[in-house]
Amino acid sequence: MFAIFDKLRKNVKKAIFGILKKGLCEYSKKLDESSFFLEFESSETQKIEYSQSPNLHYIP
Repeated sequence: MFAIFDKLRKNVKKAIFGILKKGLCEYSKKLDESSFFLEFESSETQKIEYSQSPNLHYIP
């Protein structure tokens, strides 16, 4: 009887950690994508600022 509950407990533990791990992976992907867009937008902003100022030169 104890072995059945122990096996059930281990399976539930694996399932919970699997769901959490998958959720964290999806969340980290979203963070990576959002940081990429932020970097892209900031580099585009720098290009615009440099193009509007005659004394500054854009260096990527």
